[in-house]
Amino acid sequence: MYVSVSGISVPVAVVIGGDGVATRGIARNVQEAARDTERVMGNIRHVREDAGQIASAAPRIVSAAD
Repeated sequence: MYVSVSGISVPVAVVIGGDGVATRGIARNVQEAARDTERVMGNIRHVREDAGQIASAAPRIVSAAD
């Protein structure tokens, strides 16, 4: 059995097989995005902690400058 994809006739088995490859590619991209999101969240957490330390030190710096 053949199907037409953009005017090109290809066997159904090729279309189905290609679909599995595309699905694996999508799954790999989703996993990579999840890892990168975790990394970004960790960086944001560090920035928030550093900002808190700077905010708590600010009054001491201002009083030392006076």
